Amino acid sequence: MRRGVDLLLSRSDIDPKRIGFIGHSYGAHTGAILAGVEKRIKAFVIMAGSPSLTEFLRTSTLPAIVETRNALTKEQQENYFNTLASVDPINYIGHVAPSSLFLQFGKRDRYPTEEKATLYAEAATNPKFVKTYDAGHELNDEARRDRAEWLRKQIGIGKLN
Repeated sequence: MRRGVDLLLSRSDIDPKRIGFIGHSYGAHTGAILAGVEKRIKAFVIMAGSPSLTEFLRTSTLPAIVETRNALTKEQQENYFNTLASVDPINYIGHVAPSSLFLQFGKRDRYPTEEKATLYAEAATNPKFVKTYDAGHELNDEARRDRAEWLRKQIGIGKLN
């Protein structure tokens, strides 16, 4: 993703002060890592992101994840989770400044739960804006409109149709 920023910045038709990033779910996971290390992006929207992929994979009851976990020995699982923990978004979300950050969560989302979303938002640096919607993991039209309005203020995107 950082090479993608390099590519954008190499183009004469790109305003380097108007680069933003939007990530949802796993895209929010990778976006939070990017936000913690990449200072050339002005604004980040992290949608339905969770503070720890490690915890999700360790505790999920989704059949495909349980099956994958069960295919590993306990030692392999622990090695995997210990390695993965270093790239949990909670380790990066506190290093986003000076970029602006908009965190969007759904009240009915099972992961992140409201408790995990609050923990994540509290760990994030300012400037940040946090909003929770009456929605599940997919969020809703209100979140889409808020995202567009926030990005319009941050980087000058056009109006939604």
